[in-house]
Amino acid sequence: LSMVPEQLDPSQKYGDLFIGVDIGRFKDQTCIWVLERGFDKEAPPHLRDVYRTVAVKLVQNMTFEAQYQLISQYLTLPNVIKCNVDRSGLGLQLAEQLVSEYGNLVEGVAISAPEKQGLVERTLKYISQERVSLPKDPDIKSDIICMRRIVTQKGNISYDGRSNIGHGDCFIALAMALRGADKTANFSMSTA
Repeated sequence: LSMVPEQLDPSQKYGDLFIGVDIGRFKDQTCIWVLERGFDKEAPPHLRDVYRTVAVKLVQNMTFEAQYQLISQYLTLPNVIKCNVDRSGLGLQLAEQLVSEYGNLVEGVAISAPEKQGLVERTLKYISQERVSLPKDPDIKSDIICMRRIVTQKGNISYDGRSNIGHGDCFIALAMALRGADKTANFSMSTA
C-alpha cells in the first residue's frame, strides 16, 4: 500500500499548501492534514482546483506544548497559505496561541453544529467529485469514511463517526484543510 508520509519531504518543491488540524489529547488523537493545491485544466472552471494529500500526522497523549511545537514545524514550511485549527473545547488555548504567533496564517474555527455541517458537506462534495486524494492507509481511510449524518428525533442534523482509530479526527482535519483552501480558491463551492 502507498502510505502518505507524516512529514513533507524537504527536498521536494510543493505548490500552495493548506493545513487542517483537529485537536485531541488523551482519548482523541490530534490529526494534522496537509493538502497541496493542483489544477485540472480539463475540468469545468468551478472544478479545476484539486488537492493532493501530502502529509498526515496523528499524535495521541502529547502535551499541548509539544503539539504547539509540532504544528509550528508545519507552519514554517514554504508555501503554507492557510492553517485552520479546531478551537472548540480542548483546542481553544492552542488555537489562540497559534493565531497569536502566526497571525492571519492561522484561523481558529469553532466547530458549531452549522459549521460542522458545512465542513462535512464540503468535504463529501470534494471526495465525490474526486477533487481530493485520500491516503490508502486503511486506518486513516476508515476514519474518513466513518463520518455519518444523523437526524435526531427532533429533526436536527448532526454528524458523527467512529473508526478503529478515533471518531472522525482525520475527517475533521481534512475538512479544516479544505475549508482554508476553499476560502482562497477562485470559485465558489455553491456553483459546483
